[in-house]
Amino acid sequence: MTGGAETFRAFYEVELVALRRLAYRLTGDVAEAEELAQETMVRVYTAWRRIEAEDPRGYARIVLMNRHRSLLRRARLEAKHLLRVEPSPAREQDENLVWRELLALPVRQRQAIALHFYEGLPEVEVARVLGCPPGTVNSLVHRGLARLRRIMIDDDRSEVR
Repeated sequence: MTGGAETFRAFYEVELVALRRLAYRLTGDVAEAEELAQETMVRVYTAWRRIEAEDPRGYARIVLMNRHRSLLRRARLEAKHLLRVEPSPAREQDENLVWRELLALPVRQRQAIALHFYEGLPEVEVARVLGCPPGTVNSLVHRGLARLRRIMIDDDRSEVR
């Protein structure tokens, strides 16, 4: 086995779990998260020689975010052409309100919150991964959290009535 393949294998073994976890936080679906993480690793492998000496972990996050956005665009397009099926009441009751609302946030807000709070990345690193200025990250996180707070307050008020 060559040095590049060995270093990629080591990278894969260490980073796949973290990528799966991040993908799950973005998708809310285990199978979709697994597929997204695997696709990311395939793309990282094809670029390995070029990125190995730089920041393969950061590159993998960028690939994962870009792939996630691509999948969402495709899903929106497909949804326009499919019949809408209402979720079952039992499933709706079992879902955690915060988790459901996090998944309902706009993609960029959800990505910024997942990277910052769940992955523990500083604002500057989140900005690098998302390809935007740090001020934009701050704004995305702030707006996402404000929306989650409003939803939580509204739900608390409706339960009291």
